Amino acid sequence: MEYEQQQNQDDNFMNRVKESPRTVSAIIIVVIVAAAIYAFSGNNQQNNEVALNSPEATPEASATPAPEKKEEVKGATATPAPVDKAVLSENAKKLPEARTTDSAYIEVAQKGDGLTHVARRAATRYLADHETGYSVTNEHRIYIEDYIRKHMEKGSVSVGAEKTISFDLVKQAIESAGKLTPKQLKNLTQYTGALR
Repeated sequence: MEYEQQQNQDDNFMNRVKESPRTVSAIIIVVIVAAAIYAFSGNNQQNNEVALNSPEATPEASATPAPEKKEEVKGATATPAPVDKAVLSENAKKLPEARTTDSAYIEVAQKGDGLTHVARRAATRYLADHETGYSVTNEHRIYIEDYIRKHMEKGSVSVGAEKTISFDLVKQAIESAGKLTPKQLKNLTQYTGALR
């Protein structure tokens, strides 16, 4: 008797489902939503773990600073190589023409230029024409152009815009770069690819 009641209840449920397409649709929607929530919540945690452990994670993007990679070669330490003055002079000749006043370079922005490009050109011109008092490396050049960029007037750079970079600003950047420690120079090595 108990078995018959249970079978009757199962038959009633199945009959209701067969007779009402709304019920079937509602069940399908609930199953799809539940599956999507499960899939995305599990996948999101997995992506976060991958991003945190990924070597491509940038320090700016993560909340915790990335551990420094320590590469040591037995018996030798990597020291930045000085840049030859002839190379700087050759690079300066390839640059777009700039006006020079008694106290500054007036750089004209080219297509695709930003403040860093303008600062790099001024730094290259100055280093090609003047002595610094120390052996300038590409790491020093990166620091110098960044120093100049940070001390320039902020704003967008459009094609043909003129940016004035004073010799005093370039001298300050060179003096500041001369005070960098070997550890700071080594850290700047990762950015020297922009100079090639």
